[in-house]
Amino acid sequence: FARRCKPGEAAEELARFLGIAIDPAAVPPAPAAVRSPTAKWRPAIPVPTTAPPPPTAHKTLGPPDHTYTYRDPAGALLGFVCRWNASEARKKEFRPLTWCEDAEGRGAWQWIAWETPRPLYHLDLIAQRAEAGIVVVEGEKAADAAGALLPASVATCWPNGAASADK
Repeated sequence: FARRCKPGEAAEELARFLGIAIDPAAVPPAPAAVRSPTAKWRPAIPVPTTAPPPPTAHKTLGPPDHTYTYRDPAGALLGFVCRWNASEARKKEFRPLTWCEDAEGRGAWQWIAWETPRPLYHLDLIAQRAEAGIVVVEGEKAADAAGALLPASVATCWPNGAASADK
């Protein structure tokens, strides 16, 4: 069944349903932003309105088969996830494309993931439709399909699939 509630309330409801006791002290805090001290480029969010258009192709993978746009709740651009479908020559590939800045403040589009915590896909739609149910799926393609099949809800996911659910 579907309920409109906050994530913590949903977890408590699910725990009661499953007969599981939750120790509030055992719930880990939200992760802090993590950045490699040796990284030259750091994703800047949102993307400045003065940024040039992003590249239309990856240097080795070529043009993506699909580009998924990530926005913040106000609709400002955060970056993209690009998808290359599987072919005889390669497996399915994904690359995040973010506007980044270096230590000197120079900016450029880089094929670099957002820092942790990473944004959710369709944050702008979630903010616009606060009354809608939220469907969490794995992957942008599935989120778009779920959104089409369940128009009363907003479907979302996180970048990089199951490998990055903790980010």
